[in-house]
Amino acid sequence: MPKANTNPVTRADPQRPLKGIIINRYFGLGGGAEIIARHIWAGLKKQGSQVTFMVEEKKQNAEGVEVVQPRSKRLGMLNKMLGLAERLTKLENFFYTFPFGLLSKKYADNDFIHIHNVHGGFFSLLALPFLSRRYKVIWTLHDAWLTNSTSAYGENGDQGLDKFAQLPKDGPAINLFVKKQIFRFCQDLTIVCPSKWLENRVRASKVLPKHIKVMTINNGIELSRLTSLNQTDSRKKLGIGVDQKVIYLQAGWIEDWKKGILGYFQSLPKNTDYSKTTFMVTGYGAEIVKSLIPKGAGAIIKDYLNNDEIPYYFSAADVYAFPSLFENYSTTLMESSAAGTAIVAFAIGGNPELITTANGRLIAPYDFEAFHAQVFALLDDGTARQKILKDARELATEKFGIDACVERYLKVLNETD
Repeated sequence: MPKANTNPVTRADPQRPLKGIIINRYFGLGGGAEIIARHIWAGLKKQGSQVTFMVEEKKQNAEGVEVVQPRSKRLGMLNKMLGLAERLTKLENFFYTFPFGLLSKKYADNDFIHIHNVHGGFFSLLALPFLSRRYKVIWTLHDAWLTNSTSAYGENGDQGLDKFAQLPKDGPAINLFVKKQIFRFCQDLTIVCPSKWLENRVRASKVLPKHIKVMTINNGIELSRLTSLNQTDSRKKLGIGVDQKVIYLQAGWIEDWKKGILGYFQSLPKNTDYSKTTFMVTGYGAEIVKSLIPKGAGAIIKDYLNNDEIPYYFSAADVYAFPSLFENYSTTLMESSAAGTAIVAFAIGGNPELITTANGRLIAPYDFEAFHAQVFALLDDGTARQKILKDARELATEKFGIDACVERYLKVLNETD
């Protein structure tokens, strides 16, 4: 490990536009981390920065996106062996050769590295002390993995969640110990949390030494593609009748119990007339909910939405039901607000920082009975939904735009002390 140093890295040429690298595990597979990373990438480029997007796997082609590849067959074999060692030892994100390659001359003219979701493979934390001596490093957290050994959702889960599933135990304590030692030797590293809830969690964990900066920068989205739509046109595009009461649910992976979607359908009231109700469900594995759709209800179920389709689903809905049981700072809550669609969600994680009476309703954690009651109350109250349509879009314009988010990141990237 390099000797500990807390001084900021100095840019070689402060006069030229920023040049840097964004790292995320995936590109083109969706998910909150990727969506936010892409928004920031586009925003930085719009501001004149030259930014490469580096990933382990991509499902879409785009200029400036590079898939991390071992520089030789030998390194490829080494990575496979190291991956096996990781699985056998249950040590996580230490046994990889990437991103040590970013220390080579090929990348020496970069000013910064911006890390997003990298846990679960391909990225070695052991490189952080070396990278943070060469570049300004920002790590945006999208869950609580940093504060635990291997769990992304809390030390043995959060209180109350065990009623929904058998919570996995956190990994070996050695993981957390090694993380703490790595951060001791980092130099110019800033940890960014999208919510104050997560920032408080990170600070309380005491994983980071005092010289590592921790701050909140709220995520943002491109608003215009959602604010420009109206419900009538969106329903026509999706083939939904104007007289239907439409509930939208989505997740990256529908079967993920933490997203609460299966729990939502399993707890729906039985003695209810659903003949005028349509459920829209999107996300990988969405077909599993077909057998759970109430009798008489309509259903639109899709495994995957491309980026251009997403706004129409939010716009077509009367209510966005968001039953997630563990959440940081959800992109979809910002999207629903920009579309003017009422939100119902549990008051957990960063949700209270995103939801007010202007754009939705918060429900006591894990109370599905109250959750359903509020969804149906909004479906039956057109006046309330019309008020939310106006107020939610005003809130989104004020708080959720990508430009303000990018400006905050640019300020951090240009800091010299």
